[in-house]
Amino acid sequence: FGGDDCVRTWLEFGQSVEGEQVIAFGDQVVIPILLSSADSPEKQIAKYAKKDCANLGIPSANVFFDAGMFATLAVEMAREMDTDINAVNFGGTATERPVSRDMLIYDEKERRRRLKTWYEHVSKYVTELWFVVRLAAQCKQLRQFPRAAAEEFGRRQWAYVTQNRYELETKDDYKLRNGGESPNRADSLVIAVEGARRLGFTI
Repeated sequence: FGGDDCVRTWLEFGQSVEGEQVIAFGDQVVIPILLSSADSPEKQIAKYAKKDCANLGIPSANVFFDAGMFATLAVEMAREMDTDINAVNFGGTATERPVSRDMLIYDEKERRRRLKTWYEHVSKYVTELWFVVRLAAQCKQLRQFPRAAAEEFGRRQWAYVTQNRYELETKDDYKLRNGGESPNRADSLVIAVEGARRLGFTI
């Protein structure tokens, strides 16, 4: 919607031969939207997703999508697939999940060291989603990273804000600097990685 492509990303995660948890990405595809179709764009996306997941052997419970789009998309996805699909909303604050298994801070109130949370590390949930991928890459846990998505990651800027937390530039600012192009492939990829996190992947 709004002229942005709808991108599908799929991945697998599990243990590498070295015993580390890793993610391997499959291909990314722009879901075609036909203006001549009798079906709405939302229904076309849902039908494509259902067929694609059937071909890849992905159950509906392992499907994650951007809930920031029109609510009608969620309705069509549930109709075509199942109600156990998962919406990811880019808005809101970062989570209380640990950043990683070894990033520690000293808690003045509790007077002890503990794991740093994403809420303490970044300013917004969307920044968390993007920085999760950055951190997983730094930890060498990503395989077969799509080149086009990597280029979008490299173009998006960030800054320090209150309490030395990271914050991504807005999508509008990104598009203004990049000739109107939107980081659709990177956004799709971070949603897929968030799905992996909810299903057990850890950094």
